[in-house]
This record gives sequence, C-alpha cells and structure tokens, in this order.
Amino acid sequence: MVLGEITLHATNGNRGAHQPRQTTLFDALGAAQRRHKRRHKLSEPSAGQENAPPDSGRPAADGADVKRPRTKPPPCHQRPAASAHRVVPFVSYSVHSAARARQRHALAADRISAIGRLASLVSPSTGVFQLQADLEPQLALLPLACRYSNTAGAGGKLALVDEGGSVSMFDTLAIDAESTADSGLQPVLRWQAHNSAVFDIGWRMDDTQAVTASADETCRLWDVERQALLGTFAGHSQTVRSISWRPSDMHCFSTASRDGSIMMWDVRCNKVAAPAAGEHTFRPVNAISRAHHSVGASARALRGRKHVVGGSVTAICHLQHDANLVASTGSTSEIVKYWDLRMRAAPRASTLPTPVAASQLLSPTRRSRGTSSLLLSPDGARLYSACNDSRVYAHNALALEQPIAQLAAPEFECQSFNIGLAASPCGRHLAAGSSSGSVVVWELDRLGANSSGRRAVLQGHVKEAGCVAWYPGGERVQLATCGDDGILRVWDENSHLAAAAQSDPMRRCSWGFSRIASGAPAP
Repeated sequence: MVLGEITLHATNGNRGAHQPRQTTLFDALGAAQRRHKRRHKLSEPSAGQENAPPDSGRPAADGADVKRPRTKPPPCHQRPAASAHRVVPFVSYSVHSAARARQRHALAADRISAIGRLASLVSPSTGVFQLQADLEPQLALLPLACRYSNTAGAGGKLALVDEGGSVSMFDTLAIDAESTADSGLQPVLRWQAHNSAVFDIGWRMDDTQAVTASADETCRLWDVERQALLGTFAGHSQTVRSISWRPSDMHCFSTASRDGSIMMWDVRCNKVAAPAAGEHTFRPVNAISRAHHSVGASARALRGRKHVVGGSVTAICHLQHDANLVASTGSTSEIVKYWDLRMRAAPRASTLPTPVAASQLLSPTRRSRGTSSLLLSPDGARLYSACNDSRVYAHNALALEQPIAQLAAPEFECQSFNIGLAASPCGRHLAAGSSSGSVVVWELDRLGANSSGRRAVLQGHVKEAGCVAWYPGGERVQLATCGDDGILRVWDENSHLAAAAQSDPMRRCSWGFSRIASGAPAP
C-alpha cells in the first residue's frame, strides 16, 4: 500500500456518515499549490489587463457578469504601460537576494563613479606632525589612534593619542597647503592623560568631553577645553582597547578589553569614594565576561575533551537602530557578535565569512584569524569588519547573517590588530589602513561592495599605517592617517597643488600623494 493510501485510511477509515472528511498532508499541499498558482496569475496580469481600467476585472455586486472591453494588444516593439494597481509579491531579504541585487546596482566606472575626485588628495609638509616625546625630543613615539570630533566647521578638532599616554588636539582646517614654510602641523592642545599607552579615544556627542582608554586598565573622562579630569573608570583587568559611546546619549558608553570582557559605564551612577577633590571613580553598570572565547585543540581535545581559550575583544561599536545593542569582535575569529546590554543572554553571532567544517574547528593545523576593527556606516545600515585575512567584510547591520560583501586589494594587508577603518560622511567611500604602509579607499555601491573595481591608494607612510580618520564635513574631503613611522598626515583635496608637486623631486620624497587603481572587485 502506498503512502497516500495509508494516510487516507488512517484519517478517514472510521469516519461516520455525519462527520466531514479530514484534510490530509497531501490535500494541504495540493491546496497550497493551487493557491500559489492563482496568486501568481493575479500578480502578473497580461498586457491587455494592464491597460484595462481598474474596475474592469472586478465582479458586479449582484453577481452578474461584467463584459470586459476588448483591448488591442500592443505591438511587439512596444512595452506595456505600467499599472498602478499591480500587485507586487513580497520577497524576503537574504544574502542570496543581496548578491543578485548587487549585479543590478553595480557602479558604472565610466558614468557615475566618483573615485576620480580622490586622485587630487595630497599631504603637504604643512600637514605633517612628527610625534616625539616631551622629555626626550629625539625619541619618536608611536601614534595609536586618531579621531575627528562629531561636528564639523570651526569647532572641528582632530584628537591623537600615543604610546606615551598623551592626547594632542589639532585644528586641521587652519592648514595652509600653499605655504612654503616647513614648520609642519602643530597641536593646539596637548596634555598627559595616562602614565601608560592610550589605545583609543571617544568623543561625546557634544564634543565637549572625551574618554581615553589606556593600558593601565582604566578609562578617564576629560573636559577637552580645560584638560580637566572628570572621572576614572576602573573594572578591567587588562588593557582597554576600544571605546564606543551610546548613540544620542551623553552619559553612557561601552569599553572592550584584552581580558575578554565588555563593560558598560554610566557617569551618573556607581560612584565610589573620590581620592581627590573633583575626581570620581566609577564602577561598571553591566559586564560581559569571556565575550569571544574559543574552543581550542590540544592533546586533551584529541582524547575527546575540549578546553576553552580566552580571547581579547578587539573592537566594539554601538548600533543606531537599537540603542541597547552593541557589536563586538575578537582576536580568535572573524565572527561578529551582537549583545543586548540589558541582559546577559546568549548573543546573536554572524557566521564565518568562509564556511568551515565542524571537523576543522578542532584541527591543530587551522589558523584562527581575528578581527582588527569595526565600523558602522553613517546611515547605520552596514557594519564593516577588518579581518586578519586581509579582507574587509560588509555585514547587514539590521539582520546579522553571513557577510553580504567583501573588499580586498593588492595594496591592502591586515596583519595586526591595529588596522583601522573610516567612512566618508556620505557613506560612498571606505578607507582602511594597511600593514604595507598604504591607505586604501574603496568606492562602494548601495550594498557596500566595490563593484566598480576602482580604488584610491594613498602613499605617504614608510611603515604600517594603522590609524585612519575622515573629516565629518560633507563639503570638504579631508583624511588623517597615522603610521608606525611616528607621523600624522592630513590629506586635503587640491588638484592644482598635487599636479605641481608631482614634478618637484624634493616634494615627491616628503609629501604624500594619491593614485587611482583599478581591477576586478573581490569575489
């Protein structure tokens, strides 16, 4: 007896005369197919029905038949007119539909590409700052992070932190690129923030205060204009790597540390006894430990037992569509995790960019590649992560799944956890530092992919260029880059000066220039 007869006898064998027939699985599937065909036929009307009036296909109220007017079909070379009453079927968003849409929204390099504008970026000698120690000028220091303030215009400032624990503020709008003086860029403010290296600095929304993250396991809140310490945040047990303020919030921010924990702070509560007048010490309001631990393989794993390897949290970023969600990455894998800071529940995690078999996760020959930095696009729709496989992955920030796009270039090398990312205010371009000393700027389409294959390469550092910042003003194209050579460079758009400096041998050795490269985009 076949499966259909068995189901029919099982459901209708003991049915009485007064009982209705029960619906089987095969009946339900057949009804669903008939409904699908009927719905598909309604969603794609013929050419004659598209040109018909809206009420021509509706039955009369009293059940009488309505005679439909006969319309002459259009010629073969003429497209039917679009109808405002056409029913468009709903298509759910997924990684596969995004990949198909990428083909439709690909940039045309010869028509709408705007990457050629970045060919005029130049970094003159007046926009260069050589970082040196205060007590020993002959000793060069390494810059670790640079951040522009949130607002542009006359109040816009560039903050630079270094391994000596100092914070330097620059007014980059006052740079005179046409000046012949070789004095270089000088800070307008500079103070000693920590006794150890400062790895990150985060501006508050109103740009009056900033938080510094240091290797002394603490964070400090500063009044920028007065260089006054407002509070110390203690709770981590190792170096604090990353800071992210909560969107549209003047009081809350989150930090990530090498101890593998994520902590959230509120300047309004959890104060402890102040060691000095005007200074306060804060405790975290929430903490997540072992945020990016991984399962390693060893002799114990070969015998069937696993051991957990603790991983550092390298980057953290608050999301715009939900103020309670924070994204984080670690040094153990390329996975991005979403955390709800209101509870300590299991996070939502993305999948690996490259599918890995379960047997390979415990393989001693598999090298785990971590993530260096995170960046949220200005519109809050895409999340970029720079990984140590020398690729930048674009994620859908609203639905965390497999990456929807990836960026790669021969000039881009990510071999450390100090490579940063920066996006233009319009979200059309993405800049990334590189271990090779170059800075790569990709041109992005609507889905965050480099479909045109064109990019700008900024060459001005002789060592790894890890820090990148983009000026927040939309009218002016300006970037700031820092490298392990101890140099801060400010890049401005000046086509006349860039063309004139290319023919000067002295300027070609000390200035920074940009060039446009093209090639097939990353698969």
